[in-house]
Amino acid sequence: MEEAHVICHQGLYVEDQKDGTFLTGFWVVRPEHIREGLVFALHETKATRSYLQGVVLRLTEVRKDRTPSGRRQRRVQLLVRKTPASLPWRGGGTGEKGLVWS
Repeated sequence: MEEAHVICHQGLYVEDQKDGTFLTGFWVVRPEHIREGLVFALHETKATRSYLQGVVLRLTEVRKDRTPSGRRQRRVQLLVRKTPASLPWRGGGTGEKGLVWS
């Protein structure tokens, strides 16, 4: 994966680390798809450019939980170094995530 774009309204659960980095909150993405250097971008909508974006420094935590139907899922939290240039939405799918593979 080269880029991950997600819908995240008003920075919900995003934590600014005051050192040029931020924690992303938790997202359902397979941990094995996360790597240092991955571009991670937060958008209000798919039609708008990202309002916060950067390069993944590391995966900080994996939480395991279950959906209401009982299916297991893993949610990852990432530490991201901010970059200034906003990005257009990329990736397919109809949900809250757009993942672009290399």
